[in-house]
Amino acid sequence: LMLAVNRRFPDALLNRRYDGLERLMGWMPGVSGTRTEPVQLPNCAAEWTWNAKNEPGPDAPVVIYFHGSAFIALGINSHRPLVSHIARDSGARALSVGYRLCPRNLVEDAVADGVDAYRYVLSQGVAPENIVLAGDSAGGFLAAMTAIAVRDEGLTPPAGCVLISAATNNDMEPKYAAAKRVGDAMFPVDFLKMINDVFLLRNGAREPGPCPADADLTGLGPFLLQVGSQEALRPDSELLAERLVAAGVPVRLQIFDRAIHVFQVFAATNPDARRAVGEIT
Repeated sequence: LMLAVNRRFPDALLNRRYDGLERLMGWMPGVSGTRTEPVQLPNCAAEWTWNAKNEPGPDAPVVIYFHGSAFIALGINSHRPLVSHIARDSGARALSVGYRLCPRNLVEDAVADGVDAYRYVLSQGVAPENIVLAGDSAGGFLAAMTAIAVRDEGLTPPAGCVLISAATNNDMEPKYAAAKRVGDAMFPVDFLKMINDVFLLRNGAREPGPCPADADLTGLGPFLLQVGSQEALRPDSELLAERLVAAGVPVRLQIFDRAIHVFQVFAATNPDARRAVGEIT
């Protein structure tokens, strides 16, 4: 339907916000014992999350988390349950980043927000070896690109990255082929085309920007990649794993049998999701 609207009225899609649901989800709780504190970064909001039942010590790790959203929706509120679960089980403090969203902003703006979040955490006295970047779906893309941007700006990169069902490659053909072959439960081919062609490339007005799979990956900390076996984004995780190995970066790729996109959000009720979050923590 949105593709049909775009053919007739493209500006109607490109000039809208798609985070309406996120703005209604401020009530979304974290796991039991969760505590939060809002933070204002230069161009976006963020939120500290920790757990009073597993209070982080002064040398506790910090997880900078980037929510998934196909780059256009959701945010801190929608991902509070997952972020708080990771914070509780790992004994970490988590900084959830409400980065600027497409199509009103560019993916590069979101990466800049990630770098701002990293600089903010460093300014709080946290050493790079105690920082892990994490994210799901589009947020996984941003976590990896933030680590690369931080290194390119001359800062010490984070200790590592966790990417959950991440987009990592600008080449859409492997994703289209995978979605046609196994029928991704979340992402039919038309949806993938809409996100890429309409919202990211702005109906041909932009060229694809940098992506993790084509970047220089040398010097980064180890990566954990998790993805479902039948996801359209599985080829992205597999390709990034190959590129990381070629760059000499330690990487673990975990493929969960028939798991849906970002199934980790169901860790409160699903044992496989809890196992996956356990691997992350």
